[in-house]
Amino acid sequence: MPIELTLFSNLRLAIAEAKGRVDRNDVLRYFAELRDAGAGSFGKLFDLSQAELEVTPRDVNDFIAHVQALIHTGQAGPI
Repeated sequence: MPIELTLFSNLRLAIAEAKGRVDRNDVLRYFAELRDAGAGSFGKLFDLSQAELEVTPRDVNDFIAHVQALIHTGQAGPI
């Protein structure tokens, strides 16, 4: 996966590092990995400095909607 997620449970921190081509499905897998690990409420840092994003404006709007849904459930944490 082009997005590598590292969790620091003691700090309640999730650090994602993206490398190479990153598309909509990669970002959705990242959200799912956070959810499955119970880390949705952790603080999040996302390093895209080495990524080639292949997402559309519509994809970005979908990501925003996903995060807003998490905010309403109280599970988003700092972003």
